[in-house]
Amino acid sequence: MRYLKFGKMKKVIELKYLVFGLVVLTFLVSCSQKNVQPEFSFRHHYINNNLPTGWVNGVQSLADYDNDGDLDMTVGSKHRGLFLFINNGTSWDTITIGRVPFTSLATASMDVDDDGMIDLISAGVWYKNEGKHNFSMYFYDPDFIQGEKPEKPLTIHDMVVADINGDGKNDVVAESEDAGFFWYSTNPLPSELWKRTVIDPDHTKYKPTIHGGFSPGGIGDLDGDGDLDIFNAVAWFENQNKGKNWVKHPMEFPELFGGDLPYGKSTRSVVIDSDGDGDNDIIFSECDDIHAKIGIIENVNGDGTEWELNLFPLKAEGKRCSLHSLGVADFNNDGFLDVITVDQEDMMPKDTTLHPPRWYVFSNVGNGWEEQVLFDIGLGGHDIISGDVDGDGDLDLVSKVWNPWKKSANKGRSHADFIENLTVDKVLTK
Repeated sequence: MRYLKFGKMKKVIELKYLVFGLVVLTFLVSCSQKNVQPEFSFRHHYINNNLPTGWVNGVQSLADYDNDGDLDMTVGSKHRGLFLFINNGTSWDTITIGRVPFTSLATASMDVDDDGMIDLISAGVWYKNEGKHNFSMYFYDPDFIQGEKPEKPLTIHDMVVADINGDGKNDVVAESEDAGFFWYSTNPLPSELWKRTVIDPDHTKYKPTIHGGFSPGGIGDLDGDGDLDIFNAVAWFENQNKGKNWVKHPMEFPELFGGDLPYGKSTRSVVIDSDGDGDNDIIFSECDDIHAKIGIIENVNGDGTEWELNLFPLKAEGKRCSLHSLGVADFNNDGFLDVITVDQEDMMPKDTTLHPPRWYVFSNVGNGWEEQVLFDIGLGGHDIISGDVDGDGDLDLVSKVWNPWKKSANKGRSHADFIENLTVDKVLTK
């Protein structure tokens, strides 16, 4: 009898645990379906609150230029030269690298000559890292040598490093409305020019122009054939024959580019699998015009034949400015992608009804993407770059302004910024 009673009790206990487990499972499933807002914690620091470059600040990069294990930053201007900001862990030292021959927003970092030092590439020139914070400048494109003449100025708006021809070595993709859309096969010899291959021969003929489209990461396999294709604002370009030939596939949407477009159509973009279905989509933000939109262009069939536009809902009050920045990564280490952007300061005067510049994060909450404001401190940014700046294991951000906003919290001065991610908090950079 005692054994039978114990057996019945055991079954009751097992039944209770089973019911409890089902309740917990139901709760977890319901939570996954709810609009649960992830937590983020960032801290703002100035790298420099009075940039020596002054205005028209481009040539921005983030890389370990002195091989000391941490990330340094560059900012340059044709007006005042190129500067390196050395990360000392608790402060940033400023060193002049040299002149900037052309007005260039874009830049790229890579070891061009395979000497173990990261070099810097900009419009028409590359800066060879000689070590000990010394750099030598070399021209790599004859068109830009001619472009030094005032009657024929050339610029580069977008530049990304990628292996276009599949040979295992990085190439450089570059674009602007007046110089064209092309890619370079680099040459390690400083005295040699680089081979240039045109991607879109009609690029400079578009009206309105294509101001930019594929920075910071709009290059990836969009048709599933194993090579790298390129998204550029209004189309994606199919890589054929190892980058020798390109097929343009238009993908314009009436919801986009509805403003005045003072510089032409322009986006920041990242090619990435945004929904975990095994193919690459395009996360983008509109820029160089106010009331910018941000969202995902979904690769419906996975082969680039059909695309669907999904705009992120803008939850925070007030109108957005130009979203000339795009960071896409898992910033809070929860295993899901996040998207960070920031209002562009120098576009603020174009509309007095705009909310002062803010930083935003968009998170995948299971049933869509939701916006949070990271910072509302009267400071904007321009082309953010992510990386583990303080060496604590999470992704931080750096930024700068193209031109400062007179009403900014920095009293209208140009600034470069370090946005410290506090998800893992080991080193606090001042």
